Amino acid sequence: KTKKEFLNFILQTFSNGSYYYNLSPENISNNSYADFFLKNKEGYCEYFAGTFVILARLANIPSRVVSGYLGGDLNDIGDFYSFKQKDAHAWSEVWIDDLGWVRVDPTKAIPPENVRNSLNDVFQGTNVASKYFIDLKILKRLGYYINYADFVWTQHLLSYDNDSRQSFVNDLLNFKFSKLFIWIFAPILIFIFIRFIFLINKHNFISLLIKFIIWKSKKNTSVLKSDTHQQIFNKLSIEDQNKYKNFFNLFELIKYNDQNINYSKIIKSLI
Repeated sequence: KTKKEFLNFILQTFSNGSYYYNLSPENISNNSYADFFLKNKEGYCEYFAGTFVILARLANIPSRVVSGYLGGDLNDIGDFYSFKQKDAHAWSEVWIDDLGWVRVDPTKAIPPENVRNSLNDVFQGTNVASKYFIDLKILKRLGYYINYADFVWTQHLLSYDNDSRQSFVNDLLNFKFSKLFIWIFAPILIFIFIRFIFLINKHNFISLLIKFIIWKSKKNTSVLKSDTHQQIFNKLSIEDQNKYKNFFNLFELIKYNDQNINYSKIIKSLI
């Protein structure tokens, strides 16, 4: 085989359906590439890249493992990229005489149906979003603002010389908040808080308010988790029914008619 044919043969072996990507491979002793390649045939990117490099070198093809990040997330608030653990990756490079160093990612040879466990299962899952008070997309968006605040903080602090940085830290430790905090960080934190409030899922927000009504009316003992909002309303006292009637009407419009009702109107219905 030529060098290219041999390298393609390795990739074809990985893609034949007998190898699996798994972030938590089992029964591989001491990170053994031999166990991975010949027995278990299950591992993550470093196993595929490392084994590919070993096999290439056995065929006298110069090769090396490269580790870094694949992907990244554009923070459009501050216009910069951030990289997380889920972006960490390992691949390989081989030397081809007429091309020089060529990037090869053996992990990409694995068929999608042979991916058993990856960080993307956690970070990209959408079926769990409904379990949270705040939608995962909103949490991601909120993370952009937090990362941006951290970015501004870091860039500003790194621009100090050692004496200025030490003086700034001493001011913080002694609670001597300078104009820097008042004019830069306080507005950023306020902005993040306001965006956080207005990005709350309305459906979950009104459901939380119903729980608050139950607690405030001290009718918790007679209300069941399986009760509908009508049953909850009927178990309230006459006084509370008159007080919260408008709120329960808004609840139905938001929950079941999907009407866009602003937060101020919801809150006013409780007053």
